[in-house]
Amino acid sequence: MKKTVICLLALCLFITGCTLRKTEHRSDLPAETEFPPDQETAAEPLPVHSKGQIRLYGENHSDPKCLKKEFEIWGAYYADGMRDLFVELPFYTAELLNEWMRSDSDRILNDVYRDWNETQAHSEDYLQFFRQIKEDYPETVLHGTDVGHQYKTTGRRYIDELKAAGREESAEYARAIKIIEQGERYYEDQQSDYRENCMAANFIREFDRLGDKDVMGIYGAAHIDPNGMDYYGRVDSMAKQLVAVYGDALHTKDLRYADPVRTDRIAVCGKEYEATYFGRLLPDDFGSDVGLPNGMRYLDFWILENSFEDFSSCPTLLYEGKEVLVPFSQFPMKITEGQVIRIEGGMQDGTTGCEYYCSDGSVYQGAPAARQIEVRE
Repeated sequence: MKKTVICLLALCLFITGCTLRKTEHRSDLPAETEFPPDQETAAEPLPVHSKGQIRLYGENHSDPKCLKKEFEIWGAYYADGMRDLFVELPFYTAELLNEWMRSDSDRILNDVYRDWNETQAHSEDYLQFFRQIKEDYPETVLHGTDVGHQYKTTGRRYIDELKAAGREESAEYARAIKIIEQGERYYEDQQSDYRENCMAANFIREFDRLGDKDVMGIYGAAHIDPNGMDYYGRVDSMAKQLVAVYGDALHTKDLRYADPVRTDRIAVCGKEYEATYFGRLLPDDFGSDVGLPNGMRYLDFWILENSFEDFSSCPTLLYEGKEVLVPFSQFPMKITEGQVIRIEGGMQDGTTGCEYYCSDGSVYQGAPAARQIEVRE
C-alpha cells in the first residue's frame, strides 16, 4: 500500500537548491565593453600558448554527487601522471592550500575554511574533498583562476605571509596583489561579465605557464559551457573564450546531470508511458548540510516521455499555501521545458509515495522551474 509523501520530495529538492545558492551575488548593472588581457606589467612578454589538453568539469558547488565524481575523475588522471588541478578559487587561496598539502597540520586549511563562512564553499563535503585529495593524491598542485574572493581575509593573510618571508619582490606577491585588485573591482558592483573575462584571462595565463602539460579544471557549470554566455548573457563564458584560444584542446563535461539508466513502461491514470529512469539518490547524496527528511531512504527519478499534453493542465499542489516550484538545476537529470518528472520516495517504514512535476515555463527566482502537480493515480 502506498502512502503519499506530500511535498516532502519537493521540499528536499527545494532545500537543496536554497543551500547551494545561498550566497550567489548578481548584478543588474549595464555591461562594460571589453576588458584588457591580464598582464603583471607592460614589459612582461606574452607566453606562447600551451599545446596541452584542457579537461573542464562543471558542477553545482559543494554538491556531494559532483564532488564524488570529480574525485574519481581526478584519481584516474592522477594515475596517468597528471598533477595540475585548476579550481574556481583565487590564486592566493590555491597557493595557501598547496602549502597546506605539504604541511603536517590542518591549520592553513582551517583558516581558509573559516574565511569561506557564508559562502557556497563553506561545506563539510567540500572540506572533506580537499582532505581526500591530500590523502590519496598528495602531489596534486592546485591552480586558482578566479577573481579575489575573500581578499580582506585569505588574500591579506597570504600577502602578510610573503612579507614576513621577505618576498615582496616575488612573482607570487605581484600576482596576489593583481588578484586582490580584481576582487576589489568585482565587489564594487559585482558585474558578472568582468569576472567571467578575468577568469578566462587568469586561466590562460596560468595554463600557458605550465608549458604543454595537460590539466583538469573544476568550475561552476555555467563557466564550462563552450557554446554559452556568462550568467546574464553579456560576454562569452570562460570555456567559450578558451575555445577561441585552444580550439579542440578544450574538453568539457557537465557533472550535474545523471545519465539515463534504462527505459521503463509506467502506467499513470490508466495510460502507459515510456519512462526514462535516471537512478536513485540516497541520503549521503544530499550531503551533510541537507539530508533526506523524515526518515526517507531513497528517491528515484523518471521523465515520462511524450506526456506533457496529458499533464500540463493538472492543478498545482500547494505546500503551506504556496505552490511548490523546483528549479531545473536541482534535479539530478537535465530538464527542459515541456517535460513531466516522476519522483518516487521510499520511507524507513517501507511505504512509498510518488510526486509529479511539470516543466511548463514556471520560474522560481528568475530560474526555470518545474511545478508540482496533482495526479490521482
